[in-house]
Amino acid sequence: MGADKALLTIDGETMLERAVRTALATGAPVAVSGRDSPETWTLPHVPFIPDLTTFSGPLHGISRLLAFFRLPVLVIGCDMPLVTSAALEWLIDQADRHTGEDGITVVDNAGVIQPLFTIYRPVLLTRLEASSAGGASSGIISGTSSARAVIEAGRFDRVLIPDDLESVLLSVDTSEDLEAVQKGSTSNPSSSSI
Repeated sequence: MGADKALLTIDGETMLERAVRTALATGAPVAVSGRDSPETWTLPHVPFIPDLTTFSGPLHGISRLLAFFRLPVLVIGCDMPLVTSAALEWLIDQADRHTGEDGITVVDNAGVIQPLFTIYRPVLLTRLEASSAGGASSGIISGTSSARAVIEAGRFDRVLIPDDLESVLLSVDTSEDLEAVQKGSTSNPSSSSI
């Protein structure tokens, strides 16, 4: 898009602020992974966990969150501006209902895994570290930087998102997507999923 998507604005706030504010509404601890705090950041008590390497992708950020919290982490993309606290609470409730060892991943109605609307469990960090150290028996694809590939190879329960929540999966990937969301659209003109 030619700009930092996290700092693009919708209704007067950045997509990053919007995502963090929504997550804070659940009452759960919140941290931002993959970046430093923007100069204009105003939301208090939110740790920022920068990547250790540049252009390392979502899986690195997920690993950093798991290492930071040592608890299950619910990951959302900051470029998903329609995520609501009700949608996050629905996903948190799924963690109580499902026993996937590595986590619970959401599948949209087209059958597409949503790695940036997923709960990752701490055991995954151990398995990722073993995999990167050459532990082929871990069952995780060695050397991958794809969260989707880790989910596909891992021990994740998959849950279908309810029809009334599917619009929260809209991601802003193009200027057309941003314009549509700014105009109040809940559909993604450039793609049907993340």
